[in-house]
Amino acid sequence: MSDIERGDIPNRRWIAGKLRACRMVNWDRFTISDWGDVTAISVYGWIGREDSHEDFVLVVFWPEEEDLANWTSSAKYSEEITEILHGDADDHSPCHRVEDAFNVSNQVTLTEVSD
Repeated sequence: MSDIERGDIPNRRWIAGKLRACRMVNWDRFTISDWGDVTAISVYGWIGREDSHEDFVLVVFWPEEEDLANWTSSAKYSEEITEILHGDADDHSPCHRVEDAFNVSNQVTLTEVSD
């Protein structure tokens, strides 16, 4: 690893098991930060889509407590990822498009393809 060692990551095997279980995600990068008195590991990943774009996935782990929170832009896998990571989908929050709710110029806009 680059500037950190595997031993610097608390509860590394628990995190790896959760990441491995989300087989639809290609995990990319992570950060280690302090949230008050606890360590947080934020892991970022991507899910390929049929339209050649990708959806993001973010999971924040609090390894000492074996707690986590997750977010994704994937409408297709959002509920399934929540169920895999939490054991149920009770904490699932569906993703919404910025273009549907906010008038901002720096947004991704979907265009409809006509035949």
